[in-house]
Amino acid sequence: MCKVTDRFFNEVNLLRQETRDGYILFVDDDKGTQAMFKRIAGQYGYETKGASNVSEARNLIVNDVKNIRCAVIDLHLGNESGEDVIRFIEGEAGELPYVVYTGDAVAGSDISKKHRRAIVIYKTEEIDNLLQALGII
Repeated sequence: MCKVTDRFFNEVNLLRQETRDGYILFVDDDKGTQAMFKRIAGQYGYETKGASNVSEARNLIVNDVKNIRCAVIDLHLGNESGEDVIRFIEGEAGELPYVVYTGDAVAGSDISKKHRRAIVIYKTEEIDNLLQALGII
């Protein structure tokens, strides 16, 4: 099991650091995971919007970036890659904070090496790690 790093807790309390109002963009092709995150975040007073693929995520970012507090991105979006969303954020919305939330330890490790800003939380860990990273709890 992968451990959450000290860097994660020291540098990334995203929602508490982020001053803009708005919602959390949750990018995952699994509607059940989207619904679970929406329910949990809602219990703490945070609004979420879901995107199931790269195109939906890009459209929300392009059309509504000023209202997105941060993005939570799964790496496997059906036949697409969440890394495309990361590249888009870094190229077009560079100030938008994001967290990678994945069940793939190999891909998560690869993303950490390729994208310096990437904070990776593994789905095998407790959901509390993601909530703590975002500053929800």
